[in-house]
Amino acid sequence: MLSEPRLDHIVGQMVKDIWKSDAIDEVYADDDTLFRTIKMIFQRHLAVEERLREEAGKRLRHLEFGSTEYDVHYRRVMDELRAREGLT
Repeated sequence: MLSEPRLDHIVGQMVKDIWKSDAIDEVYADDDTLFRTIKMIFQRHLAVEERLREEAGKRLRHLEFGSTEYDVHYRRVMDELRAREGLT
């Protein structure tokens, strides 16, 4: 999982980049609001990914973690779980 300081740094950089971007014409929120909103979205996404990783790991307990077979099945299971959640 991403540590809080690293997440804060990434989100802070995104907020700075929003103001510098030529692709964005207008922003209707202050820095703090943008920061909180972007961070909340990241946290939700990271929580869903963590839940899916845990579920995939439970489904693959019978395989040796780190083996080629595990890796192949893990990717397949994660793709299925993300599709089920509408994340593809």
